[in-house]
Amino acid sequence: MAVPHAYLSHAVPGRTRWRIPAKKADSAYFRDLERRLGAMPDVIRVEAHPRTASVVVRHHGEASALARRAEQEELFTQLGREPSARAMRDDWNDRIERAERWMTRSTGGRLDLPMALALLLAASASVQLLRGRVAPPAATLAWYALNCLFIARSMGLGRTDDTRHGNGSSKR
Repeated sequence: MAVPHAYLSHAVPGRTRWRIPAKKADSAYFRDLERRLGAMPDVIRVEAHPRTASVVVRHHGEASALARRAEQEELFTQLGREPSARAMRDDWNDRIERAERWMTRSTGGRLDLPMALALLLAASASVQLLRGRVAPPAATLAWYALNCLFIARSMGLGRTDDTRHGNGSSKR
């Protein structure tokens, strides 16, 4: 069995929280983790939370020493600090911007990412209409298609100005 990866979520002297995303909702794993961590020297109390994939340990000494012992016992391997929400958002923004540039470049400026998503959702709505599923599926997909366009335009994505194409001429 592979040793799961853990991320240091929060640490202050005497209290440490790790998140173990691969074991989310695995009650058996977290019960065993709680029992085995609780048996370690310098551990005062362990609270495992399977629904949030986290474990909070109250302890004496350094969190790094406790993480090393957990790794030796093959409970988890600490990879470092948990990625922040800002870092994840920035990563997704970078991915979206790369996809936007790829889409615009691949279609010679005729199609941008928001328009492609809107067309895909509109096509999906049409399929649902043809299947007779008018109420939620078609209406929801059409609503999402429109929202893609409005949100993208409000964020400055898409072909809203000439500067995005770098040649000073409109690509509309």
